Amino acid sequence: MICSAIAVAAWIAQDTSGPPRDIDITVTEGTSMAAAVSPDHLWIATDLLGSLWLVPFHGGEAKKITPDTLEARRPTWAPDSQTLAFQGFGDDGAWHIYTIGFHGDNLRQITSGLFDERDPDWSHDGTRILFSSDRGGGLPMIWEVMPASGALRQITTRPGASPCWAPLDKAIAFVSRTDKREESGIWMIDDQGRERLIAGEPEKGSVGSPSWNPDGDVVAFIRSDELGVRLIAGQIVTRFEDVFPFKPQWLSRSEVLVSLTRPSYTAVHRVLEPSEPQRLSGIVSPAVSPDGTKVAFAALGDLWVMPIGEHPTRVTDDPFVELDPAWSPDGFKLAFASDRKGNMDLWVHDFRAQIAVPIRTEENADEDRQRRVSGIAWSPDGTQIGYLRNRTDVWSVSAPGALRSCHHIANVEVVGSPAP
Repeated sequence: MICSAIAVAAWIAQDTSGPPRDIDITVTEGTSMAAAVSPDHLWIATDLLGSLWLVPFHGGEAKKITPDTLEARRPTWAPDSQTLAFQGFGDDGAWHIYTIGFHGDNLRQITSGLFDERDPDWSHDGTRILFSSDRGGGLPMIWEVMPASGALRQITTRPGASPCWAPLDKAIAFVSRTDKREESGIWMIDDQGRERLIAGEPEKGSVGSPSWNPDGDVVAFIRSDELGVRLIAGQIVTRFEDVFPFKPQWLSRSEVLVSLTRPSYTAVHRVLEPSEPQRLSGIVSPAVSPDGTKVAFAALGDLWVMPIGEHPTRVTDDPFVELDPAWSPDGFKLAFASDRKGNMDLWVHDFRAQIAVPIRTEENADEDRQRRVSGIAWSPDGTQIGYLRNRTDVWSVSAPGALRSCHHIANVEVVGSPAP
């Protein structure tokens, strides 16, 4: 277990009538943390509270190096111990690979686009970073990027995640899962493109997070089964502790760094079916009505309208998901996205008629085509509704009661080169 003192500045306002104030919180433990030791064995990088922290190898106070505006996970060190790579979640709603200096300087986004890119692992020669990405067609596969130039190369054609370089960067271990259990587990691919399964998945459970030992002849990994989550390195290494499902790191041929949960603790009792009203979290997509008297928002998968200063009213109450409400200019209708028919389609709720109707768009004439409507907005004259389709195309469609038309306005192009 990694324990360190982490000072966190938190903003609170217990008394809403008084001014806000800052307090310091000291954190000595964390959950679900990945950890990586610097090659010079002086520092441990860990992700906690959505940020990257550096802790002295022999213990001490941690320092945060990533900004609060970027969620940072899965650190990996460059061989010079001066730079780290990590997966970061920013404002565009996707995970990308970033690098940052030891002192929190020179933050760079290395990959970009609409793709989720995770699990970075820096090569021993410092020229490449492995990662998993769905940019190859929807399924995550193993890719590499050269941080100096941003050049990308696909490594595997089978699904893959959690890649790890062998000591001489001549082979890669990774996790691959398919519909066939006999083809799922820890795989290896060498520099000639030859693949082989080196640790199959158990009948009940899974394996993951591979890591090569310094000699390149043993791969440690995490195994989860009916006996718990354990570290395997040629043999069972942990027995009574639950291991966090992140990549173990070999410090020497006989030492491995892992993150563990506490062996025992008193569980917190939580009321699963409370009788009293509970404070709601996860309110999203607020939209103020044109007359400024009400706010529409999405919460618990439904749409709500709250007159300002009063209690909210539930507009939809169904097992489907509703998102992105947008008011009509007259304030009598609310456009929104819903998966009531299987895809996130465009719908309009009429408050006077108390009915919601789907809006037929040009692209949903083909019912088999995967699509997702988001970012909805009415035109000022109320005759058109604009929206994004799959976050890549801008469309508009006639609002209910207007002369029907549907227009593809523009494609949103995202360049795949690294950000400056």
